[in-house]
Amino acid sequence: MKGLELNIKICVTIAVILGVFMAILNLYGSWSQHHLTVYDPFLYATLCCIAFAFIMASVAHKDQDLRLTKILWFNYRLEHALRLTAYFFGGVIVFGVNSPLKWIEIAHFIFTGLGIISGYFSLLFWAKTKQQRFWSYAALIV
Repeated sequence: MKGLELNIKICVTIAVILGVFMAILNLYGSWSQHHLTVYDPFLYATLCCIAFAFIMASVAHKDQDLRLTKILWFNYRLEHALRLTAYFFGGVIVFGVNSPLKWIEIAHFIFTGLGIISGYFSLLFWAKTKQQRFWSYAALIV
């Protein structure tokens, strides 16, 4: 699992660096609006790194078997939440916001919202200590 942990750190680092770079450029109102521009590779690289990090974390996280909640008869564990979030970010990659087809643009917004909500709710359910809860709530507010 040490290899996966290293790859997760690499992906997160790349995503943060590219995200800061795109924010500094400040060419568009959102990251997604880089779609179908010359800066499209930065957007894809950022989103791929995010999705890869979540997928790898779903199998490498030390608390992957932690039950977050129970939905009907299904124990929703951290590994499921991380994997689901990765799939949602995959949907963000596939469905670009600047597509000429309206349904693709709508799908982009849906996957973006679901990816963000899934990621934040995973943090909220996973937090055990007061300090972890504080930071997860702070991230939700920001």
